[in-house]
Amino acid sequence: MVESAWLQHEIGRCHLELGHTSDALRNGENALLAARNAEDATWQIHAAALVAQAHAALGNYEEAVSKFTEALNTATAQSESHYALSFRRLSKV
Repeated sequence: MVESAWLQHEIGRCHLELGHTSDALRNGENALLAARNAEDATWQIHAAALVAQAHAALGNYEEAVSKFTEALNTATAQSESHYALSFRRLSKV
């Protein structure tokens, strides 16, 4: 259900902002699973990016790159050019 993906993502964002990175990672992974089950590419992109940010905050940089790459691939596959362009810009930083 896409609403579950959205809410798990938002809860995870709050945890990330509070510095509760393990909780953010858990909610991000739950959001990603819900988005996949709902076959909603937009929330898959958002959730994968949240998981990547949580991994980066935890120092798991290889896993962060992997999840950001997954988000980019999903964006590209879904012709979400706005997201693809944003991720390409981030990769040049």
